[in-house]
Amino acid sequence: IFIDDVFSTNVNIKKIPSDCGVYLKWFNSNGGYSFHKFYDERIEEVKTKSLSNVVRNQFLNVNESPKSGTYSLGKTSEESIKVKTRVDKNEYEILKDITSSPSVEMYSNNNPFIKGEWVNVDVSGNLKNTTKKHITIQTLTIQLPVKYNITY
Repeated sequence: IFIDDVFSTNVNIKKIPSDCGVYLKWFNSNGGYSFHKFYDERIEEVKTKSLSNVVRNQFLNVNESPKSGTYSLGKTSEESIKVKTRVDKNEYEILKDITSSPSVEMYSNNNPFIKGEWVNVDVSGNLKNTTKKHITIQTLTIQLPVKYNITY
């Protein structure tokens, strides 16, 4: 970009055809937002954990047997998504801010041209770059917001 015939900055533009994928935006170290679309192929994981069990206190006749000795108070669940992308050296420099960003958001719809909203998520993972290869594959884990389950 030239301003008044004086060089100001470079802008790298990469045109990507519209297809499905996980779209993230994050607050970068330059004070603005960066965006990146990851492959639609992803691994979804759900981890559940029981809150606790409570002992039943039923008094039955001698000839009746209890059906169960405890009640479950409920469960908690955590959902995460593992995503991949191929990046070149320029894209890697932009993407590496995502792991240290205080604000990362994921677009709620993975299909193009369908309206969604930005949802706060937590991102973890290790980004690795090599000097030999021009294009590398990067993998990140996206921790989705807390899911509220039915409890007693």
